[in-house]
Amino acid sequence: PAVSDDVTAYGRSLVQLATAVATARSLMEGSWYSDAFAAATALTAARVQVETASAVWAAALVPALGAYEGAWNEVNAAAAAFDGSLARGDDAAAGRARFVAAAERAALGSTRLGAATQSTFAPLTQSASAIAIAQASLDTATARANPIFDPWRAAVAQLVGPTADLQQRAAVTQSALARIGALLDLQRTAIDGGLGSAERALVAAREASARSAAQSGATIANAREQRDQAQAQFDATRVDEALSGGTVTWLPAPGDVVQRGQRLYAVDGAAVGLLYGEAPMFRRIAIGIAGPDVAALETNLIALGYPATADGTFDAADADALRMWQRELGVADTGELLVGAAVFAHDAVRIAATRVPLGSPLIAAAPILDVTEATMLVTIALDATLQTSVRAGDVVTVQIPGRSAPAGGRVAAMSTIAQASSTQQAQGPQRATVTVTVTLDDPAAGGGLDLAPVRVSIVDQVHRDVLAVPVTSLIARADGTFVVQVQRGAERVAVVVTPGLFGDGGLVEVTAAGLAPGDLVVVPNPL
Repeated sequence: PAVSDDVTAYGRSLVQLATAVATARSLMEGSWYSDAFAAATALTAARVQVETASAVWAAALVPALGAYEGAWNEVNAAAAAFDGSLARGDDAAAGRARFVAAAERAALGSTRLGAATQSTFAPLTQSASAIAIAQASLDTATARANPIFDPWRAAVAQLVGPTADLQQRAAVTQSALARIGALLDLQRTAIDGGLGSAERALVAAREASARSAAQSGATIANAREQRDQAQAQFDATRVDEALSGGTVTWLPAPGDVVQRGQRLYAVDGAAVGLLYGEAPMFRRIAIGIAGPDVAALETNLIALGYPATADGTFDAADADALRMWQRELGVADTGELLVGAAVFAHDAVRIAATRVPLGSPLIAAAPILDVTEATMLVTIALDATLQTSVRAGDVVTVQIPGRSAPAGGRVAAMSTIAQASSTQQAQGPQRATVTVTVTLDDPAAGGGLDLAPVRVSIVDQVHRDVLAVPVTSLIARADGTFVVQVQRGAERVAVVVTPGLFGDGGLVEVTAAGLAPGDLVVVPNPL
C-alpha cells in the first residue's frame, strides 16, 4: 500500500537498524567476542548504562521488527501461493487460510513494533549523555578488536542518533501502521469475497458434475438392463430350440450303467452327456456367465481330468476344458453348453427302461428314459407299526431269486413319512408303510436284476445257543399253550413248549422240559 514519504523514510531507517542489529548479533556469536568482552569489562559504569540502554532498545525493537518483517514476508508468500492455486484450479480454501493467517501475524507484528518504539525512547534519552562520555573509553577499549569490532560500533552509533527525531518518526509510523492495518482489513475482505465467489463456483461445478454423472449412470443402467433383457430373450429362444425338435438317434440298453461324462442318449446324431449335479440346466453357459450351475460344470470338467478353474465364473480356461470334453464326446467343440446338451444327475445311473423308440421326435418335457441309481438297492414298504423296531445300520439278510443262499446287507436309510400301501390304494383298508432302503454287502449279489421282488429279513434281536424247532411243528391247544410231538422210537410224545424268538429260516426258539437238542419233532405235511 502507498504511505507518506515520512513513513517510507522511517521504514528505510528501520530496515537499516534491523540490518545493523542482525550484524551485531552475528558478530557476537563469533570467536572474537571473548576478547571484546575482556576489554569491555574495563569500561566505566557509563559503559554498563550504554549496554543496558542498548539492550533495552534491541530487546524491544529487534523481535518486533523481526516479527513485522516476517509477517509481511508470509503475507506476500501466501498471496503468491493463493494466486498460483487459483491459476492451477487447486483447492482455494487452503490458500485462503494461509493468506489470512499471515495477514493477522503482520498486523500483530506492526502493533508490537509501535509499542517497542514508544517504550525505548525514555531510556535512550536518559543514557545519551553517559554514552557520549563513555564513548572515548569505549573506543580505546575496543581498538584491540578492530577491524572486527567496527560493525558493532556502527550499530551503536545508529542507536544514539537524535532521539527526538525518532520520537517524531515513531508517531508518524504508528499512524502509517494504523493505515496499513486498515488496508490489510480491506484486502482480507476483498480476498474473502473472491474466495467466496470461487467456492460458490466450485460447489456449482461439483453439483453440475454430480448431476452429469448421475445422468450418465442412469443411461448406462438402462442400457445394461436392455442388454440383459435381450440376452434373456435370446437364451430363452435357445432353450426352446434345445428342448424341442430333433430326432432321437441313439438310446442305451436297459441295464446299462452311464457314468459322468458318458453319452446318455443322442439327438440328431449329437450325444447328450451325463454330468453330476443336484440342479438341472436352465440356461446357456458361455464365457462371462457365473453362478452355481457354472460351478457344477467346472467341478465335472475337473473330475473328468480337464483343466477348468473352479471359481464359479465361466472363463476362457473353462471354455477350453469344455471343448476337450465335447471332442471326447464326439460333438461340436463350441466351448459353450446349451440347455439340453447335458443332463445332470446326482450320481451314475442305471437304465431301467426306454420311453421312446429310436427315430422319435424330441418333445419338451416328455420323458425319454427311466433311470435308477447304479448302486444295487433294496426298498422295503415296512409296516409303520414296526418302524420303531428297525434302525439305520441294522443287519439284514436278503433272499434273491436264483440264489440258494441269502445275501447280507444293512439298513441304509428309513423314511420318516408314512404312506398308504400301493397295493391297497384302490380298495379295502389301507395299511400305512414307511420306505426302508437296504444296501447289499456285495453289490454283485443282485446279479443284474432290476425291480425284482426279494424277501428281506431284518435282525431285530439275537438269542444265541437256544433250543429251536420248526415253526410248523408247533401245535396250538385250546388253553393257549403249544406242544410239539417228539418221535421216540415207535412212539410220539407230546411235549409242552413255550415259544420264544421267531427267527429267519422258519425256526422258533422254544423252552421245554423233556426236549433236548437232536430230538426228532414231527412236522406235518402241507395240505
